[in-house]
Amino acid sequence: MSDLFSHAVPDRIRDAAKASRGRRQDGTGSQPPEERRATGRVAPAREQAWEGFTEYIHLWWPAEHTRFGQGTHVELTSATLSEESDAGDHYEWARVASIEPRESIELDWTLGWETSSPSRVRISFEDDAVGTRITVIHDGWLSGPDGIEQSRAFNGWTDALDSYSRFMGTAASGGHP
Repeated sequence: MSDLFSHAVPDRIRDAAKASRGRRQDGTGSQPPEERRATGRVAPAREQAWEGFTEYIHLWWPAEHTRFGQGTHVELTSATLSEESDAGDHYEWARVASIEPRESIELDWTLGWETSSPSRVRISFEDDAVGTRITVIHDGWLSGPDGIEQSRAFNGWTDALDSYSRFMGTAASGGHP
């Protein structure tokens, strides 16, 4: 899963996708999965959960899921989700399609792909009996082998939500509903 924030699709993923063209993939034929879903729960109420996720993302996002590694600064603004290295290099992961404060964020996820064919990431925050439930749904990949390759390159939401849950003082969820 360390490929989540690579600047390009790793050769091993590209080669696997090429080798599998026309063959069945995880029971889905030659199409990418419909979606990838990860969930997390945190004890704080939705307002604090939202603030921890959006305002403090630079403190909890796993460095192993960034392009620049240790010392990178991850930032979510009203326009983009990106990272900046210690040296000032900037890398955009996604453009913000919509934000409903304390409820949801939708991203046009372009990481490693042309901006003309983004996938979609929806992050929702819902009140839960123990605090706030955060759900990430990643879908909207290209069709066929390119979509399989694209969906494999964009993996790691469970790790990210587990890191976020620990930051918010809640045991890691394992990414399960």
